[in-house]
Amino acid sequence: MKSTFEQNKQKTLNYLTRTANHAFVDDGGNYQIIRLVNDNTLMVLNGKIGSAKTYTIDIDRHCRMFEENSANVMSHKLFLNRGLKSVKGAKWLKKQFEVELSSMAGLTKY
Repeated sequence: MKSTFEQNKQKTLNYLTRTANHAFVDDGGNYQIIRLVNDNTLMVLNGKIGSAKTYTIDIDRHCRMFEENSANVMSHKLFLNRGLKSVKGAKWLKKQFEVELSSMAGLTKY
């Protein structure tokens, strides 16, 4: 049975919610932090503290393009061949990026 758009989106949001609880670091000291801004926008921050770059992904558009594979494609887009290791509960790191994220996106809270 084929999944509906809402089921695909919910599966993708569940994956991203779990992923947003972690910070990720590679061997070079570059970080990746993922934040759900709302139910339709994902913000990804890459780089070192003070010189990080952000980009956003429209979740609705992503789910329409990839349908049932949207969560898998999102996983590959974020992590494939990057050698990232999870740093669960890295509150100190997330606080360091908090000011940077809010200034870049014009957000007061994420």
